[in-house]
Amino acid sequence: MSIKNKKIIILLSDTGIFFASLSFIISLRYPNNFYANFNLHLIPFSILLPIWLLVFYISGLYEPKVLKNTTGFLQTIIGALIINTLLSVSFFYLTPFFGITPRANLLLFLITFFVLEVLWRGSFNSLLYRQIKNHILLIGQSISTQKIKQLITENPQLGFNIIAHIDSNNILENTDKIEGLIKTKKIQIIIIPQEHKGSLLKIKSIYNKLYFNLEILSTEKFFEATFQKVPLAEINELWFLDYATQNKKNYLLIKRLCEIFLASFLLIILSPLFLLISVAIKLNSKGHIIYKQIRIGKKEKPFTLLKFRSMINNAEKNGAVWSSKNDSRITYIGHLLRKSHLDELPQLINILKGELSFVGPRPERPEFTKELEKNIPFYNMRHLLNPGVTGWAQINFRYGSSHNDAREKLEYELYYIKNCSLSFDLSIIIRTIKTILFTPK
Repeated sequence: MSIKNKKIIILLSDTGIFFASLSFIISLRYPNNFYANFNLHLIPFSILLPIWLLVFYISGLYEPKVLKNTTGFLQTIIGALIINTLLSVSFFYLTPFFGITPRANLLLFLITFFVLEVLWRGSFNSLLYRQIKNHILLIGQSISTQKIKQLITENPQLGFNIIAHIDSNNILENTDKIEGLIKTKKIQIIIIPQEHKGSLLKIKSIYNKLYFNLEILSTEKFFEATFQKVPLAEINELWFLDYATQNKKNYLLIKRLCEIFLASFLLIILSPLFLLISVAIKLNSKGHIIYKQIRIGKKEKPFTLLKFRSMINNAEKNGAVWSSKNDSRITYIGHLLRKSHLDELPQLINILKGELSFVGPRPERPEFTKELEKNIPFYNMRHLLNPGVTGWAQINFRYGSSHNDAREKLEYELYYIKNCSLSFDLSIIIRTIKTILFTPK
């Protein structure tokens, strides 16, 4: 069972538990007048349902690492329920026209939902999550093959089990062995190196003969579908033809219109906060309020990135260097701004000017870009789209300060470039909010 299907099952189950809890409480509180009171509560609670599910999503309750009934899950569900309680109380306070003030009902509802949710997750984990595994036959010894093996071993929650690994790139000499493994080990997925696609025809002939429900994937396709990033070791110039043939005009137009509206709106309503931060920066250290820095944008065109200054004045008088986690150049106010990401608010102006997007690859400095393009293949391809304030790489990978980090982040960025869409952008924004609110600083 795929991670996506597991998420859908849990999402639908949460919906069922939500209404089952409501039905139980109404039957408990109003045994003689159940239907009338259920109908009275149904509309307002139906409005609350998507809000609850959104909070669960932002909290990470549908992420693979918390799809297990662990202490981490209990802490997350309790935190999410506290937020949902506050939102629910505010909702009923602001909507008196529904004619209900379910103080006792809401408390009992929360307790019932929590108990049912924990019991359901425990049952799901034991009956399905831990037992249903996709049996994989891994073939080859490429860099990506070894990486897939490592990631599957480190992430059992993905639901894959490597039954056998034929550590040889000569597939045609191993067809008898492959056929035997398919018969005896109930192989469901065969992963084959990208450079041996021609040998797929031979394996498919085995599949056709055995009539098994067998899925045959290249390492690149499996890597993208499972880990949602592009394996640099498996791609070449032809890979980018997929992007070149995609029609993104409508997506880019709608995205741009949304960015103009949202950036303008946020600049207006956040203007008092801009003033407050400006005063705090001036009182804390000497220097300009706004820090300007040249970054590389779409089609490798330089632009001036705007941020609230978070470092001491003349922090780079000796040249550009990677910023580190505990950088001594960062001021006290700068630490607060960086932790809250408020230092990036002036980038709304960059978005309004069309130099930056809300979502896209991280814009790098010219000095670093030139260096990275020399050492990392296809690094310049990240400039096919506008850079972004947040992005797929930013929410999936730690802050990078080395060539290896930049290479890993590029794999995420290329995946975004290939699969970008409005729904993908929205999910990245939601996960960014989750990261800001729930990730320990």
